[in-house]
Amino acid sequence: MTTTKILNSHLYDLLSDLPNIIELYEHAVTSNNWNDVENYLNELILQDPHQQERIEDKQGQKYYKPFHRVVVAKIMGALKKHLPCKEIPRVNISFTEADECRELMGFEPYGSAQDFLYGFTSERYSKWGISLTGMGFRAACMSGVASAEVWIIDGRYIEPLKNTPDFETEELNGGIAKDFYETASAVTANASPYLLEHICRTTGVDFQELTKFLESRKKTDTNDNKIEKLKNLCMQVIHGDYSSLSKIQAKSLLQSINEGDSPSKIIKEKKGVSQEQIGLKYCEEGKYLQKLFDGARVEHFQSNVKMVKNVLRKNKVEADSIYRILSEKTIIILEAKGKNTISKTQLYQLYETFQLKLPVGWKLEVVALFLTDKENKKAVDLVQIRFDESVIGDIGESLASISIKKHFRWLIRN
Repeated sequence: MTTTKILNSHLYDLLSDLPNIIELYEHAVTSNNWNDVENYLNELILQDPHQQERIEDKQGQKYYKPFHRVVVAKIMGALKKHLPCKEIPRVNISFTEADECRELMGFEPYGSAQDFLYGFTSERYSKWGISLTGMGFRAACMSGVASAEVWIIDGRYIEPLKNTPDFETEELNGGIAKDFYETASAVTANASPYLLEHICRTTGVDFQELTKFLESRKKTDTNDNKIEKLKNLCMQVIHGDYSSLSKIQAKSLLQSINEGDSPSKIIKEKKGVSQEQIGLKYCEEGKYLQKLFDGARVEHFQSNVKMVKNVLRKNKVEADSIYRILSEKTIIILEAKGKNTISKTQLYQLYETFQLKLPVGWKLEVVALFLTDKENKKAVDLVQIRFDESVIGDIGESLASISIKKHFRWLIRN
């Protein structure tokens, strides 16, 4: 005998780790009495640091506190609206609402609507409070221009290291040529050490000796002395008989010093290549996408694709790389992460946006790439994502149906 489910069928899986919440929601729907749900939510609010009036640690709180205040205030209304209709509950939040709340709380302004909302739809702001997660609201997805929806979901992320891959192999390091790192360092690394070295060559100052002085921890080698020496060196070039390039280099370094860069920061070499870039390079050199798609020839089309408008919702998305399978009319959207997590909602936004733009007869594949450390090796995971096309446009149903279609892993031994 089949038992009729009181709630949306997906909710029993999405809230399987919160059985008490399922019971509360079922009782509220059948009895039309929401007191127990509201009392439980109030208990969670009292336990949630993001809901406290006192701000112990301001780091990130100008984002977390307004977000939690606006969304949690709407939870009861959303539950009463969607649960009796057997829908997956969601809460709408606009940037305007969050910004007004921020101003009332006395926080500094946000950079932009994108700056605020993207953090909650991606992995950036991961420390959600119990007043949301304890009720099952664990993911946010862009739903329009400067607006998002917060949904009940089982987990916010795809995490490949928690999944057993369909294929795993180990290979020696060397898949990326050394020239790649040298080029990246020359083009995108911290420029200050290079500027200083140029200035030293121009003036005849021993760069190595100067570097030792700037790194010195002797009490007599104070920070003020180091800054004074750097400034004098820059001024010597700016006012001396040197080339225009040398003068510009000296002005640039002097500006960094005047803006507060410490001597240690000036000489610190920063690698100019991100984990995402390294992962994409391994993928390219090892033909990992071609292997993931059973030997189909894959051609790179474009990287860093920005400001792609979703024709349904009018918000814009960005993609790391676009490829095409040449033997088919198939587009691959590749999103790279230098960590073990990617937001399901970020993947869905890419899928919906590009699926709505493709001509008749074309197919879309979304693949996530991860570069992480695993057992003293680098792990490159390629994960092909499965979406249910029959529910595209319904964010909640789509998030509930997202799964891993294929997962390959390459372990790079040092």
